Amino acid sequence: VQIASSGGVGLNNSGDTVTLNDGLTDQAVANYSSEAGNNQSITLDPDLSGAIFIEHSSAMYSNGALFSPGTRTNGACFYAIYIHDVQGDGAASPMDGATGVAIEGVVTGDLQLSTQLNGFFLQEEENQYDSNSSTSEGIFVYAETTVADISVGDRVRVTGDIVEYYEKTEMNNVASIVTLGTEALPSPMVISLPVANVADFEAFEGMLVSINQTLTVTGNSSLVKYGELELSVNGRLFIPTNIVDPGVDANNQQDLNNRSRIQLDDGASSADPNPVPYADADKTRRLGSTLPSLTGLLDFSFGDYEIHPALAVTFTDANPRSAAPANVGGPLMVSSFNVLNFFNGDGQGGGFPTSRGADTHDEYLKQRAKIVSAITAINADIFGLIEIENDGFGVNSAIQDLVKAVNQELGASTYNFIDVGASQVGTDAITNALIYKTTLVTPQ
Repeated sequence: VQIASSGGVGLNNSGDTVTLNDGLTDQAVANYSSEAGNNQSITLDPDLSGAIFIEHSSAMYSNGALFSPGTRTNGACFYAIYIHDVQGDGAASPMDGATGVAIEGVVTGDLQLSTQLNGFFLQEEENQYDSNSSTSEGIFVYAETTVADISVGDRVRVTGDIVEYYEKTEMNNVASIVTLGTEALPSPMVISLPVANVADFEAFEGMLVSINQTLTVTGNSSLVKYGELELSVNGRLFIPTNIVDPGVDANNQQDLNNRSRIQLDDGASSADPNPVPYADADKTRRLGSTLPSLTGLLDFSFGDYEIHPALAVTFTDANPRSAAPANVGGPLMVSSFNVLNFFNGDGQGGGFPTSRGADTHDEYLKQRAKIVSAITAINADIFGLIEIENDGFGVNSAIQDLVKAVNQELGASTYNFIDVGASQVGTDAITNALIYKTTLVTPQ
């Protein structure tokens, strides 16, 4: 028993018994002795598990204080703060910067490995939710140096500091993790896309959620590097000006796109995952693939709301790759092709890293091989190339290099390129270029 006092309450006698009674029955009984006779509070030391009472000024972390301020001797709370009070109903926690905060809840996601997130997700028991729909009942606990033997479904009490980490409310500097028992997992909170406002996700940050709608893979550029996919409702999302006019209509379409998407993560913060999560037989995940629903932990990272799945994720390949482009008629096949910053160094095996393209000669060779493979497979009569190095048309230029490599596969002089007779086209580091089959096309 620790008595909160400013000096007006004392236990100055040679010993006594303190009993806590709820009005019906005794809930706790503690005995103390002559340590209470020196005009100061008494406390257990350590203050939750000590065997005997001592003078408060002698306790660890008390810094010589005579009286307890109603907290543990290190200033932390004896009682647990509700997670919704930690989260608050705004973008940031009202307790940002608070130290020694205790929270209790059910572990909904255990991602403590260093190859994962170095922490776990904790959610308030359902019977302790508040009535404010704008406050989240979940939180991520970053416990890199305090790995705990806990599992999903454990009810735990965690003490640490509250911080807004790059706009995500989390607990870090964990001082203790105590398992209190087990608890049924809370029911996932259902989110429907599109949300009314992207900020609406904040009310579910850290919680177990479900999206019970068909989700379509609309972006995969971060899959190999970070294990992430962009998912959307109502099919794939496109650049607004592909479907509406620039201006107000395009801005409105972009807003709808933003509210219609969620990022799927792999429960890890490390780069270059191996194996690549969610990959198909081609070691990627094709755009247009679908999920019937998604359940997991809602997180916020690098400016995006994302879900770490709690259940197995199984995609349907709803947009299979065609064996060949559909025949659209006409005498020529014309294709555009983004070569994604194809730079060839100095054209003689050196000059790496380049300003935008490959960092090494080996990376350049891999990139060139992929481009050549795609060009020969598509076999168009004219290619409009995008993002090729803007270094002219000379013998060591990127365009000369690429066309030479293609012709090594298809035969000498199969393709040629348009030479505009300049050392550069404009001032940017990259440019566009045209290549064509010499037997079918003659430049005018």
